[in-house]
Amino acid sequence: MVGQLKVGTWVKYLSASTSGSQSLSDGSSASMGCGDGSISCGSCGGATSCCYHRRNLQNQNLGKIDSRMIEDIKKTLWATADKLRANMDAAEYKHIVLGLIFVKYISDTFQTRRAELAVKFADASDDYYLDGADAILLAEELEDRDYYKEVNVFWVPEAARWETLRAQAKQADIGKRIDDALALIETENPKLKGILDKRYARVQLPDGKLGELVDLVSKIGFGESADTAKNHARDLLGQVYEYFLGQFAKCRRQARRAVLHAGQHRGHPGRRARAAPRAGL
Repeated sequence: MVGQLKVGTWVKYLSASTSGSQSLSDGSSASMGCGDGSISCGSCGGATSCCYHRRNLQNQNLGKIDSRMIEDIKKTLWATADKLRANMDAAEYKHIVLGLIFVKYISDTFQTRRAELAVKFADASDDYYLDGADAILLAEELEDRDYYKEVNVFWVPEAARWETLRAQAKQADIGKRIDDALALIETENPKLKGILDKRYARVQLPDGKLGELVDLVSKIGFGESADTAKNHARDLLGQVYEYFLGQFAKCRRQARRAVLHAGQHRGHPGRRARAAPRAGL
């Protein structure tokens, strides 16, 4: 039960810590008009030439494509993840998979912010521009925690970043390495203290399966949308999390039914034996 609370806790915490005052993807609110000062879009008759309506029509079309893509991602990931778990109980395996997905999420959002900063540092028109900075200074600036914390992005130490873990995925002690990475992340981000579930060193999976699971989770791309990276990543995290949680619950129900059915099946011969007349009577 404690583990289950932890899995739910980091998702709820994430939603609360990153939501804030969210608006539409183009920066408008639902009550705004076409940018001409009107309260609603009645002045343009809802024509697609209206900048507000045009952007939302584009977003709706992209949303349909993203939805289909996300559904394919979820189903493909689940099919492979379920195959990798072998005989491990779904209730235990759930924490392993969802924990890795969360680490991938915070690492990807960190990398997205890092790439954004690299562009800003080189743009003379940007407030973050570093005039005359050499490669060494740029590298140092990119490791400044304040740049990440100011936009509510978790700071991820180099040893805990996903690309580091993926490079070590085939090592026999990958479980311990993941636990160590989680400990580093908690140290750097006190808000995550006690939320990350460090159980990977004692995972009961066949040799190599945990490394394969790391490779599988690597296929999830969080924060790949340039304009709405944070919202895109959080939405994808939520959808993958909910889908996997539902599938794990389904597996547990199926397992319970199988056990119940097996018990009933074994009980029938016994009842028939008790009902049979005893010899000699």
